[in-house]
Amino acid sequence: MNWTQYAKVYDLMADRNPAYQQLLKDFCAYMADLCIPIDGIILDLGAGTGQFSLLAAQYYPHCKIIHMDQDAEMIARAKEKAEALNLTNIEFICGDICSPQLQNGTVQLLLSIHCLYACGHHNQALAQAFLKIAPDGNAYFIDPGRCIDIRDWSIYIFKHLLKSRGLIYTVTTFIRGLPVARSNRTILKLQKEGTYWTHTSEQFGNALNQAGFTVNKLDTCYRGYSDRAICKKKALVV
Repeated sequence: MNWTQYAKVYDLMADRNPAYQQLLKDFCAYMADLCIPIDGIILDLGAGTGQFSLLAAQYYPHCKIIHMDQDAEMIARAKEKAEALNLTNIEFICGDICSPQLQNGTVQLLLSIHCLYACGHHNQALAQAFLKIAPDGNAYFIDPGRCIDIRDWSIYIFKHLLKSRGLIYTVTTFIRGLPVARSNRTILKLQKEGTYWTHTSEQFGNALNQAGFTVNKLDTCYRGYSDRAICKKKALVV
């Protein structure tokens, strides 16, 4: 999968997809009920172009946000947006959960949005993520467990844009978004081959439990394609 090419059109997809915008709204509602200590660390794994990490940086100006992704182009686009928003509390790291810059037991909130399925070794990634979280820290996971139905998504977004923006805008957007369709076909191929992780909600929850997380809420989102888990790392009682 060429994530560098996907980075160039990722925001085009995200900004025009009402299901994705709902994910962002739900995350804002989650943050409203969460208390992160001053100087706390929020880590966004596979943060892409910064849709979630930039929201966290704005919502928690007293915290350090670590935006981590393995693709330099994704990070470059996130940096551009952070600079436009004058955000100074966000650090960008090109790497993964095993990067030496991350210390165990230091993260108050870990985010993983549509990332785990593509990492190749999800159990190892979850185990490492658990280690990075501080006792009584929090984790917010969203992961696509079901194979992409490209036709279903195309119809859904086309109808939404046609109703809200008109035919010319809709057609123009779909032409500009052709790289998104190509990338999604590659993702679908890798899902079917088993290279990318697919799972039921129950399997997703079990994987989180096995890594040590306490799952406080598990549901589906993103039109049923993704599983969402709100988790804690319980402090040991001595």
